[in-house]
Amino acid sequence: MKRKILVIAGLLGISLVGGFNRPALAIPFCSTSYCSSVSPGTYCACPPGTAAWEQYGSNFWTQCDSSNTWQVTCDYV
Repeated sequence: MKRKILVIAGLLGISLVGGFNRPALAIPFCSTSYCSSVSPGTYCACPPGTAAWEQYGSNFWTQCDSSNTWQVTCDYV
């Protein structure tokens, strides 16, 4: 009897853990067209081919602004 309760409690615990995980945020890649369509200060991930992408992958985020300094940030990390 104790074993059945332990198994049921374990299965219930495992199923509840999945419900507490939040999905990852989808951060779009930086580009001139993307940054010109959003408000300044919006985060974007450095696109493939930049120095930041080569060093950190999609884990390096920067902010859009009107002068596209995201490109400088991504190219000269």
